[in-house]
Amino acid sequence: MHSIRTKMFVLTLAAVLISVLSFGLIGINLVRVEATRTSTEKLSLICENRKATLNEYLHSIQQSVSIVSNYAVDTLDEAALTAGGVAGAQGTGVHEIEGRTPEQRQDTDRYLKDHLAFIEGEFRSIANHTNGIASYYYRLNPEITTSDMGFFYSKTATSDFRKTELTDIAAYDRDDYDLVGWYFVPLTEQRPVWLRPYYSEIMDDWVISYVIPVYAADTFIGVIGMDIRFETLVTQIRQFSDFQTGYFALTGEDGTIYYRPSFEVGDAERGQWPQVSGFTDQLVQESSGAELIRYQRDDTTWQLTFSTLANGMKLVA
Repeated sequence: MHSIRTKMFVLTLAAVLISVLSFGLIGINLVRVEATRTSTEKLSLICENRKATLNEYLHSIQQSVSIVSNYAVDTLDEAALTAGGVAGAQGTGVHEIEGRTPEQRQDTDRYLKDHLAFIEGEFRSIANHTNGIASYYYRLNPEITTSDMGFFYSKTATSDFRKTELTDIAAYDRDDYDLVGWYFVPLTEQRPVWLRPYYSEIMDDWVISYVIPVYAADTFIGVIGMDIRFETLVTQIRQFSDFQTGYFALTGEDGTIYYRPSFEVGDAERGQWPQVSGFTDQLVQESSGAELIRYQRDDTTWQLTFSTLANGMKLVA
């Protein structure tokens, strides 16, 4: 009798302990799941909010360049281009189209100089009312002019915009991204583009460019664009104070790291953040969505989320 009671007690106790343990594990798992969900939502929300702040600035640059581009297209005269023998030029060369008469060359140059003067005045006004830009420019297709034509204005933090000598496009290979990417990339893409950060010799600094190719009468007229110093974008990110132990970074969709607090602006080196190679395939997406990416660094588990900025770069939180 005693043995039966003992067995019953042991079985009951075991059942209770198993139930308690099971419910405990379920509870722990539920807490972990809820903590993960909350963490994901919080980190994603922070990233999206900061993305909105940066995009507001980037969109202002796009809008300014688009306004000037529209002015340029609307004021170009198809008849003048046709009469000048330049209609149909597609920017495939870097020298003047052959076969035009001296009168055609003179008339077209005179017309394009007047066009440039008008756009230069309009652009100056818009540039002075666009925050954070370092330069603005309009460069004409060298196929339709007898000499380099256009304008380039730049400034420093302590100066007003000053006219700068034009880059000799013909002197560089069209694949030289740092020197003539601002001209050949939008020409090749045939659409407005943001250029990834690059070192500008004219500006003597790392910059980001937004450039629009200008077309009229099925003719490539040139490119209109603005540059912002990369440091200007980074400065805004440094002012974000959302984390005690985390930080923001900027990468390309190929995993190139353009900025994180541990190295200087413009280093742009793959490999400084080895963990990036583990999720490079995800960076081609618009965002990390509802999933957090986790990785180990310095014996610590980190988690991150990312979203795509208006200029194509990835804001990583």
